[in-house]
Amino acid sequence: MEQLFLYFTFVYDWVNVLQLIAVSFSIVFVLSGFSFNKRGLLRFGAGIVCVFAAETLFNWLLFFISHYWKWLAGINFPLAHLIVITLYAAFVSKYNVKSRIVLSVTMFVTAIDMAELGVQTMRFFANPDFGTEFFGVLADLLIVGFAVLIRNRSIHIYEDIPKMSVAVDGVVSTASVTLVIWMEKYAVMNGLNTPGMFSLVLLYIYLVTVAIYIITYHHCTEHNAKLVLEVDKKLMEADIEMLSLSEQVAEEMREMRHDIKNQYLVMGVMLKEKRYDEMENYFNSMKTEFAQFPHFTDCGNAALNSIMNMETLKAASLRVNIISKINVPAELSVTVNDLCRILVNLIDNAMEAVLKTDGEHIVDLNVHVQNDYLFISVTNAISADVDHDAVLTLNTTKSDAKNHGYGHRIVKKIVDKYNGYINYSIEGDEFIAEAMLDMKREADNGKG
Repeated sequence: MEQLFLYFTFVYDWVNVLQLIAVSFSIVFVLSGFSFNKRGLLRFGAGIVCVFAAETLFNWLLFFISHYWKWLAGINFPLAHLIVITLYAAFVSKYNVKSRIVLSVTMFVTAIDMAELGVQTMRFFANPDFGTEFFGVLADLLIVGFAVLIRNRSIHIYEDIPKMSVAVDGVVSTASVTLVIWMEKYAVMNGLNTPGMFSLVLLYIYLVTVAIYIITYHHCTEHNAKLVLEVDKKLMEADIEMLSLSEQVAEEMREMRHDIKNQYLVMGVMLKEKRYDEMENYFNSMKTEFAQFPHFTDCGNAALNSIMNMETLKAASLRVNIISKINVPAELSVTVNDLCRILVNLIDNAMEAVLKTDGEHIVDLNVHVQNDYLFISVTNAISADVDHDAVLTLNTTKSDAKNHGYGHRIVKKIVDKYNGYINYSIEGDEFIAEAMLDMKREADNGKG
């Protein structure tokens, strides 16, 4: 029974409590998105209290278990930090997976490295006449300081984090953790006596961790800037393509008008000469000919008419039939360029996918307004043997997979602009892309 409470009498002093507070603060501060308002600060404070309670519980529990499982001695406290950080990152943090991995690993290395630095330095300068607790407090301040740095330059704002950055961070962090745990194991096996250079090594690990994170952050920044430039380039290419298609539609309409004019003249001559049977055959041949032309859209919105007619023409050349249900007002607060980009990308992706299937090549489009939101849904058939997970993660079999991904980034960029969402799902043998745009949000932004 004495072993059960030994932690609170032997380890759990004010220095240890301050360390747990620093670690708890850093975990919540780095891995949580919160607002600096009353509600946000209350949630932030509650998070620190919960994490501190979990830190205390796991530190005490593993300290107690280490008396029976001797192999835990020297790694029980790092293991407690690892458990708490992992649980928080997995079940509380809302950041994307890569961000959570990098931030969690970085915070874990910092926490155990600085905790060990404080302990090692206090052991080295152990002197009843000298307040060695100062070194423990300084180590805690370094944990908090790094957390503030990470928060101000958090990589969670980047959706696409380079795999190389994650890999480098993982390798360096693993090596650092291994070295820190080895030093603590060494101290335990040698009666807590350690050489002074251990403190210098731990400080070096801290500086390397800071440097690696800053490099990772700048790598992500440069990578994101490159993606933005590439997306903008693709947007310009899409605009040029739309202009070209628009000119093509106009030319075909002019040709059709000229052809109809000539055919009216021919029928006029037949009617005048009372060649009724010949005129009937000619008229029937005209119906067959015009039936081959795609059905153009007239939904009451000029911008949507232009976009859909261009897409319909493109679909007809690929022998794809677009079945559209459009119910929108004559004016939308969504800009014509944004409307064009999101519809073209979603429809083109659907046409590309449906062409790989057997049977009729059909793309279903539904566009309607509900309250202040514009809803867009595009549905297409997919092959029975297609990998659903790969489709939903938007992987592609195209040789130019990198460029293909820009279309999805363009859609995501527009959706984010209108405070909306984009969702991809599979129902049976159909792939469904659904987007929602907050038109009121964009209208309000335009007024500002």
